[in-house]
Amino acid sequence: MTLFLMIRLNKDNKLLGHRCETLINKIRQRTENLFMTGQLMCSEAVLTVLNQGLKGGLAPEIAVRITSGLPEGFGGSGCTCGALSAGIIALGLFLGRNGPGILNNRTVYAASRELHERFKTKFGATCCRVLTKNIELGTKHHFKFCVRHAGEVSDQTARIVLDHEPERLELADWTYLNQTDSKMSTRIKQLTNALRS
Repeated sequence: MTLFLMIRLNKDNKLLGHRCETLINKIRQRTENLFMTGQLMCSEAVLTVLNQGLKGGLAPEIAVRITSGLPEGFGGSGCTCGALSAGIIALGLFLGRNGPGILNNRTVYAASRELHERFKTKFGATCCRVLTKNIELGTKHHFKFCVRHAGEVSDQTARIVLDHEPERLELADWTYLNQTDSKMSTRIKQLTNALRS
């Protein structure tokens, strides 16, 4: 291999790495924005953004519906973090098996275990009740705390998906991921939709 070719490959890998990091940051930001503006709950934002941003194929309303029972640890029961649960569902969407067969689930099993371990290492637990034990529920602090967790799950899930399916970088919906909503614009949309109903 010539020196020129080695330099070119190194430069291309750096560009690819930078583009991948940019995509992951956009996924995190869009997840946090949808949650922070009150459009979606933690789990809904995680699956919605990963699905739409990485072209998972689900209709947006289905992504919300599938994850709507997960917030606050399975409907407020305090069990496994809803955002983490949605991350596992997203891994199934992208890396899960396509049919029966006992051995064709190794990829998604390993990826799910990896996401679980990354989350537990970063936050010390996976149980919503444990994660929020020193936080007054329903406060701004609680909300910001959960926004951070949802963003981290989207970030780590995207990393795992892109490690297994790097071609998703080329499929990414940058227009969707570059959107940022304010709380005011969200309220106006909600009021407009309520008036139409």
